[in-house]
Amino acid sequence: MTEKKIRCNIILHSDFSMEWDYDFSCSISTSTIITGRVMMKYSSVPYFLYALAKPLGDFSFLEEKMRREILNCEEVSFAHCDYNSIAEKVTRDADFYKNIWKGSFVDRTSGEERKIEELRLKTFRERMDISLLMKKLEEEGIIPDELEYIGFIDGTDAFDRPVNVLHSRQKETVISQYWQGLNILEVDEKNTKNIIKDIASLYGVVVSGALRSLLESKNL
Repeated sequence: MTEKKIRCNIILHSDFSMEWDYDFSCSISTSTIITGRVMMKYSSVPYFLYALAKPLGDFSFLEEKMRREILNCEEVSFAHCDYNSIAEKVTRDADFYKNIWKGSFVDRTSGEERKIEELRLKTFRERMDISLLMKKLEEEGIIPDELEYIGFIDGTDAFDRPVNVLHSRQKETVISQYWQGLNILEVDEKNTKNIIKDIASLYGVVVSGALRSLLESKNL
């Protein structure tokens, strides 16, 4: 029997939707009894793509023509900035929000790790939909402390809920968004690469150009 797959789609005015069936083996939580989904503005897609791809050590799964186009890309037009700016923003956001995920931060002055004040931490986690995510992961036997926070995709006017992207030591990626309900997908490296390929095929270099710095770091 063919396993149910993840479906990446362009919707509305080039906005993005990723959907999966509730009984898909990688599904943890869906907003309806039929499907789960993650939705975002087209301008957010390059950041999402970069966050998904950052932990990967190899990009040979992308077609050679696509890799050439990415390596020649200067401006990621859907994000209205150059490819280095994509990498810098995703890294900067992850460095900040991973503290919210852990509940602590390293004091710049003393170098000591300090806990975030409880009320402030609760406010941040609720704003990011992290409290619900952590609770559901724990119910499924997934330990939040074993996940590394790698991507925060902020909401927009059209899709006002953020997307959280996390990665495990087992090379599995957790993608979540509270959109009409809690949607959580946990995918292995093969499925992560398939999502990246699908997004690159859907949008071309106007989005996939965000990967240039990652490809360059692998000397591709």
